[in-house]
Amino acid sequence: MTSLRLLTASALAALFLQLAPPPASTIVVIDTDSPVPAPDVAVRLRAAVLEGLDPATTRYARLTPAAAVMVPADAVRDLVETVTVVSAAPEVTFTEAVEILRGNQAVRDDLLARRCAPPAESGCGSRIAALVERVALDTERATAQKVQRLVALAAANPGARLVLVSSGWPTRDDGRAGLPPAVAALRAGGSPLVLVRTDGVVSFQGLVRDAGERLVARLGEGLVTVSSDADVTAARARLGIAEASSEVTAEVAEAVAPVAPPDAPAPPAIRGPSGAPAAQDDATLRLARAYVARFERTFAAMRWHERYEQTVRQERVYGASGGRTTTVADRRVLEAEMTLLRLPADRTWLSVRDVVSVDGRARAIADRTMPTLSAATELSIPTLRELARENGRFNIGTIVRTFSEPTLALLFLDDDHHARFRVMRRGEAREEGRRVATYAFDEQARPTVVRAGARDLPATGLVRLDADSGQVLETSLDLVDQAAGLRGRMTVAYEASARFDVLVPASMRESYASRSGETVTAEAIYSNFRRFETAGRLVPE
Repeated sequence: MTSLRLLTASALAALFLQLAPPPASTIVVIDTDSPVPAPDVAVRLRAAVLEGLDPATTRYARLTPAAAVMVPADAVRDLVETVTVVSAAPEVTFTEAVEILRGNQAVRDDLLARRCAPPAESGCGSRIAALVERVALDTERATAQKVQRLVALAAANPGARLVLVSSGWPTRDDGRAGLPPAVAALRAGGSPLVLVRTDGVVSFQGLVRDAGERLVARLGEGLVTVSSDADVTAARARLGIAEASSEVTAEVAEAVAPVAPPDAPAPPAIRGPSGAPAAQDDATLRLARAYVARFERTFAAMRWHERYEQTVRQERVYGASGGRTTTVADRRVLEAEMTLLRLPADRTWLSVRDVVSVDGRARAIADRTMPTLSAATELSIPTLRELARENGRFNIGTIVRTFSEPTLALLFLDDDHHARFRVMRRGEAREEGRRVATYAFDEQARPTVVRAGARDLPATGLVRLDADSGQVLETSLDLVDQAAGLRGRMTVAYEASARFDVLVPASMRESYASRSGETVTAEAIYSNFRRFETAGRLVPE
């Protein structure tokens, strides 16, 4: 149906440059008031991330709660090397203060036991209570002040891209940090914002939030966490800095890979548990292939609405202890109009994602292509192919996907491609009054339908069918790229529609993981299915 594009982090830099050229000027805002646990590591990672920014278009600013001050070029090195270190354990951390203020008695008792152990000084409990209030208030006041300074800096430099380097801005909620007016001001001023977050002394979990992370999430911009050297490449890619080292190479896959011919040799029959050949063409599968053919005729030209939520998480491994933690690195919500076209001559599908809004921020009609093409007298298939190559333009994370379309796994049952797969019936169960049969499939023919450059990526998965009608109820597709250390799974659920005589995709859940510890999860919800209509005609290649 379509193809896979998987890019390593170093290749993402080139893609980012193509899709989002850096603005005329960049201001790197370094938060020198944000405490770090390891100053030498923080300084080294900062320098590695920022190296390569164009000095002709890049300026630097020092951020504290008191001010955001531009620094001269000869002071940039000192700025990059300036960090705040907490040398002694605080009497009470911000996290403890937040938990105590919300009524967590266990945390309060633990703190009192540590600070007011017998013989307890007079009024120790009252002193601790006052300290908790002060820590929470002072921390959130500092966060709100930094937000205000950042907004003032953006207002003084309209249109400049802001790159915020910080170890986190603790807060309990958006209101205390002053985020709503800050988001409005930055949007109005057209100031893109990227957050590069290094390790800090505060743990952002539970009620403790990073106001910087919340800010970029509201703006639909980028967040990159930098905890080790392995994260530097991804951060530089997000900033649009191409890797200069000749040792770092990556293959950028073609967006549309060739699909193997339908007359490829039939795969060998898979054997069942008893040793007997597993049925490649039983009665339920024949019903399902006929049903998919009807589905293809119905969906030959279709549009629907998509709400697509993505979350990127990064696993951190601490060398000394071997401990592991996983943090949310980025989130994004896209609203889009999906267009799916059947190309009979190619025996394949073409899908185009027209992103309407990013994290609630609507895109201008002039920036979108499908509305213009839909009104044209001629709609070129080569042009649509070019648009399909950008399906993943607004995806987040360093694992770049351009093949996320719900109908991909239906190739297993397509008349032109089913012979490419071997099949095993896994069983049957009664669900909600109907017989549901489950089949496992794996792709045998080469080249494979989905590819990463010149590499074959054989597809495996499951499909759940109504055993009496052949209707597709759910598909699950797995892809593994051993060379790149990547794996992904896409599960699609179908449901009835009052407008069509076939089940329509209702939701799609995706998960991807890389050997670097990054995982991307996404969920798409589909609605408003209707036939795609255009004032013009489709023009073949």
